[in-house]
Amino acid sequence: MKKTILIVDDEPTILKLLEFVLSKDYQTELKSNGYEAIQWLEEETSLI
Repeated sequence: MKKTILIVDDEPTILKLLEFVLSKDYQTELKSNGYEAIQWLEEETSLI
């Protein structure tokens, strides 16, 4: 099972680039701002 990495950036191109590079070794979760990232982290209580 791959570990999950949270990628947060407001530039869609950067998000996709990082997803492309990291998805080989990690399950990726993409968020476009800090608010979305915090909401996701609160839902994924196993990560906190």
